[in-house]
Amino acid sequence: MTSAVYVRRSLEELLQILEQNSGDRHVTLFKFSTGWKAVTGTPDFGFEDTRDRIFALPTFETPKDAVIAAIARTEGQKEPEF
Repeated sequence: MTSAVYVRRSLEELLQILEQNSGDRHVTLFKFSTGWKAVTGTPDFGFEDTRDRIFALPTFETPKDAVIAAIARTEGQKEPEF
């Protein structure tokens, strides 16, 4: 699906889609001072590179935009494993 289709959906619906796309059915939504990030899986902060990989993800103004981007990543390419 294109991201235009997702814009019309609620955040709850989008989170359910992202959860279904996740291998372990976990979704993590981050709120930083600079914006929102979303990933599938549960990040393990016991690993040194986890923080760097989260930092490298794009930041969005709204949680909905972050989740739409994460859905696009899961549909178009392999999502980073956390």
